Amino acid sequence: MYHSLYVSDEWSASPRLTFTFGLRSDVQILNARPPYVGAVDSVLHLRTDRVPSNGIQWSPRVGFNVDLARGNGAPTQLRGGAGLFAGTPPLFWLFGGFSAYGLAARTLQCGTLSTDAGPAPAFNPDYRDPPMTCGGGQSFAAGASGEVDVIDRDLRFPQRFRASLAVDRTLPLGIVGTLEALYTRSTQTLFYTGVNLAEPSAGALDHDGRLMYGTIAANGIASPRRLTSRVGDIVSIRNQSRDYAYDVTSELRKSGRFADASASVSYGRTRDVQSPRPVSALLIDDWRFARPVAGREDDMSLTTSDYDQPLRLRASGTIHSPWQQRRTDLSFYYVGGSGLPYTYVAGGAGARGDLNADGAVGNDPIYIPRAAADTTEIKFSGTAEQIAAQQAAFDRFIDTAACLQRQRGRIMARNSCRTPWMNLTNLAVRQTLSQRSSQMFALELQVFNVLNLLNPRWGRVQLPTGTALTSSNQVALMSQTGETTAGARPQPVYRFDPAMRRYSSENYDTYYQIQLAAKYTF
Repeated sequence: MYHSLYVSDEWSASPRLTFTFGLRSDVQILNARPPYVGAVDSVLHLRTDRVPSNGIQWSPRVGFNVDLARGNGAPTQLRGGAGLFAGTPPLFWLFGGFSAYGLAARTLQCGTLSTDAGPAPAFNPDYRDPPMTCGGGQSFAAGASGEVDVIDRDLRFPQRFRASLAVDRTLPLGIVGTLEALYTRSTQTLFYTGVNLAEPSAGALDHDGRLMYGTIAANGIASPRRLTSRVGDIVSIRNQSRDYAYDVTSELRKSGRFADASASVSYGRTRDVQSPRPVSALLIDDWRFARPVAGREDDMSLTTSDYDQPLRLRASGTIHSPWQQRRTDLSFYYVGGSGLPYTYVAGGAGARGDLNADGAVGNDPIYIPRAAADTTEIKFSGTAEQIAAQQAAFDRFIDTAACLQRQRGRIMARNSCRTPWMNLTNLAVRQTLSQRSSQMFALELQVFNVLNLLNPRWGRVQLPTGTALTSSNQVALMSQTGETTAGARPQPVYRFDPAMRRYSSENYDTYYQIQLAAKYTF
């Protein structure tokens, strides 16, 4: 159960100065408890059956508005405020603690494929006695155990401090201008980390300099060093308070009898430790998709957030017909902004792609070689001809991207690349067909991404090939096929597609859409 209470009051300190005070309280009551897992408690001293306490979360805030106009001066007001804001808690993120406690379902795949454990077993019609081995006696992989999600007993739901300051002023020709600054800092947000990992030694680095939490076999399969082998991944969710963002917006707007219009430009930056998304009920997905990792799993250094968009432009307007009966309105909306940040990571088939052997596949940033033809820098698999083609293509891929070229000789930094500038323009026409008293019937035609309708080459949204940035900003660029284990430091072996295109516009947002709606108001 979840309960909230909000009280507020307004105080007019003078005819020109007004204060608003508010206080919100939130309390969540979790009656159920996850199962107790003794293997986790005995080794890590973490109780899986504990949930956050039912304490009250207080969120005070204050705002002000002051009229700065004097005499016949242009109307000017200064406004702002500061306070704590919690909002609705993300209870779905706690579901992992109740569903993942080491007894997750496992799959035994038998058949004729090379990836199958063995031949199919004899058919048994009794569903109560499913086969536990393949026809050749092969069973589940060694150490195949379920994930355990642990919720910190002192976990507090996300809460942020926000402060804003703005000035509004009436300019010539009836234009209203606004300049507003907004600062946000997390006082408590969620942090995911894998905790069933042995402490890596200071010299436990691979060839590229990434910290290793286990070993990788020659076939590229990683084996994390576990604190306990009785369970698999143990993902902990707790709080951290380092994230921050700031934003400055300048806006002009004008309203008239026959037209309304506004335009704004914003600049801001967002820095965070992780950018978690509710992609799964199991916390391992929130952990591995929250950020790429080349160092310590528990490192809380701030880097560029997945949601960072430095520059944004907006413009909108509506033209009203001079006739009032059966009125016609034409509206448009434009938004343009900096592209989305992303990180190139290693992929791979059959559990490959875990370059630091921490048990999480797909969150390890790649190493950018000084020269792709130098096998001491990077290795590719295949025939001599295939390797030469991959080396030449990978060098071209790096040289044509400034974000990669300037990082040659080191592991790619998180979100250090960015997609091209993005544009979106929508158009809508609303036609009132009949209007009597308080009743109105109207039709509305909306065209989303109208530029693409006018010209197929316009309005395209370019995203890294083969990825969906709606779920993760980590883009698999190369596939790990193996590992060179000779020498003091292991080195990954990759396969790169020479025909790889950096961006693709084959996505849902690129194409125009048309929608016809009927609206009846009474």
